[in-house]
Amino acid sequence: MKWDLSFKQEVTSHIALILNVDNLFNRTETRYRYNNVFDWGYLPSAASSYGTTIDFGARVSL
Repeated sequence: MKWDLSFKQEVTSHIALILNVDNLFNRTETRYRYNNVFDWGYLPSAASSYGTTIDFGARVSL
């Protein structure tokens, strides 16, 4: 399971700070496929690892 985190803080009525963290715990995303030929259950079919990404920004309203 992949966890994401998002924060937004209104500093003034015209300025907001934004923080987004994707894949907080650096999990690998795995897809599974059911194998009913040999009744082995679910087998991994693909895995992707994107790492953790962090975005920080400011929003200014005029």
